[in-house]
Amino acid sequence: MRTLTPAELDIFKTEGFVVIPDFFTATEVVALQADVAELQANGKLRNVVVAKDGATGTTPTTSTTAFNLQICPIGLVNSRLIASLPWRAGVPEVVATLLGGDSVQHLDQIFLKPGKHGVGTKWHTDNAYFHATDPRFGVGMWIAVHAANRANGSMRLIPRSHLQTFAHERDGESDHHITCAKVIDERHEILVEVPAGGVVFFNYGVAHATGPNTTDRERAGLALHFMLGTQVATEDHAFKDIPVERWRWLSGSRCTGGLEHHGEDLRGQWAAEVARLSRSGNRQAVAV
Repeated sequence: MRTLTPAELDIFKTEGFVVIPDFFTATEVVALQADVAELQANGKLRNVVVAKDGATGTTPTTSTTAFNLQICPIGLVNSRLIASLPWRAGVPEVVATLLGGDSVQHLDQIFLKPGKHGVGTKWHTDNAYFHATDPRFGVGMWIAVHAANRANGSMRLIPRSHLQTFAHERDGESDHHITCAKVIDERHEILVEVPAGGVVFFNYGVAHATGPNTTDRERAGLALHFMLGTQVATEDHAFKDIPVERWRWLSGSRCTGGLEHHGEDLRGQWAAEVARLSRSGNRQAVAV
């Protein structure tokens, strides 16, 4: 089980994010890659990029030349592996350390950039979507399903940007995204190159983006979103825009392993799913 070092916690508190390159094992990476491949083969990911092909005021059509494939939320019916991931050893502990207490998961999603035609996600902050009264109450967990680097459009972040606020607007090249790209000074960006199975944890207020995939191979990232339990446990809580039916407690007395949300307790299921999927993944040419 990978935990945070004191130095890593200090980096997160100061910079707003921390990179843990060795969070998942090679076997877990094979399982994650096999699971994403299965989701893609089953048509579960959709292209969120729209074509610039209409006059002002017309409904844009989905692009057939540029692709940013997404599934959000993922859900148990699509992936037992990802549904059980929040209770994988180390996840509740690290998230609790970063947030300062028991936490709640409220969302998961995958973005997949096909080789040559995959475009990035523009600059934004997660809190522009989730509207916490304080962005420090939320943390994102971005997992490199495949090795992520400059060439295939890895994560880019602005250090200490959680100490600022950024005006967002609709992203005209996406069917639902918003962006703060116009007010970002990219001279301050940090590009993180992460091996498969590496993780970036970041404060909800940190501005981040991904680049295009210029390589011949696809690259996927899996993101989970968490909020501090004490900030959702009151009537006047910090995440009023997130419906209570999305909450899955990771730890503490209210944790049931997702029973209320998924209909079963998923604690302990991660290992079984990794074993099943890694066997199928090892029969493919899976690059760790």
